[in-house]
Amino acid sequence: MSGKEKKARLLPTIVRSTNEKIYTTRIKDEEVSYYSFWDEKKRKATRQPDEFPACVKMCDIVERVLDRAIHHVHTYEPPMSKDEKTKYAPFDLCTADELGMLCVVVSRYILLTESKALVRIDQAPVKVFGDIHGQIVDLLQFFKIYGAPSHRTGDINFCQYVFNGDFVDRGAYSLEVLTLLLCLKIRYHPRVTLIRGNHEERAANFLYGFKDEITTRLGQDKGTKIYDEDIVPLFQCLPLAALVGERVLIAHGGPGLHVKTLKQIESIPIPVSVSTWRFDPSEEKSHNMFQNTIVDLFQSLP
Repeated sequence: MSGKEKKARLLPTIVRSTNEKIYTTRIKDEEVSYYSFWDEKKRKATRQPDEFPACVKMCDIVERVLDRAIHHVHTYEPPMSKDEKTKYAPFDLCTADELGMLCVVVSRYILLTESKALVRIDQAPVKVFGDIHGQIVDLLQFFKIYGAPSHRTGDINFCQYVFNGDFVDRGAYSLEVLTLLLCLKIRYHPRVTLIRGNHEERAANFLYGFKDEITTRLGQDKGTKIYDEDIVPLFQCLPLAALVGERVLIAHGGPGLHVKTLKQIESIPIPVSVSTWRFDPSEEKSHNMFQNTIVDLFQSLP
């Protein structure tokens, strides 16, 4: 590749406003948007709103959430609990139904269309964030110090982001963390990668607080419905690992005893609905030959 071709790989081609550009890559003299999924949905919402009301609603949710918490990361503050009896504050980033819609968009229209257990990221730079565990204040502090995934005020056009599992449980703001990550995935796919950890799992959510947070903040009936119908299926569709530049493997746990090759990971079918927290001693005779590999990727911590 010549020097001119290298310089042509990143092209700010269309200026929508004073602070927003569409960045494209050039492949065989054709320009391909970094964010083709978002651009397609945004185009439908803008040009044919009556025909695509779901696109209009999705774009509105994503833009509203990111404008509040990411593009203005230095001024956003999560709500505080005013009730001494609970650590949970009212959830106000979006409505419960909007959260359910975000889960469906990411799981059904992004993750399942690709069905990748291993995501390959061509090259660095890549920022990796792990074990957020509902600590929205800590996540935003990282963004303030090291740069945010924003096309307006951050570095998303030049740096990819990987969130390496355990988004929820333990902290008091798992809903904010999950909502924010889903909006980032929709807006900046494929430059934002969400990897499943051992807490993106029903059993862990019952033990470590996410299920309690959902039912407390969204209501028992509404929260249970969204968790069972939208959030759990989303977790099951998440990839299990990422590979950066064919050299760096990112997984929430590690290779452990059962992961010998990358092909083992790539061969795991998505969605994953088997247990992610215990080995199957009779795996070879089991209906699912991937369970021990999956458990290692989640649980084999260094």
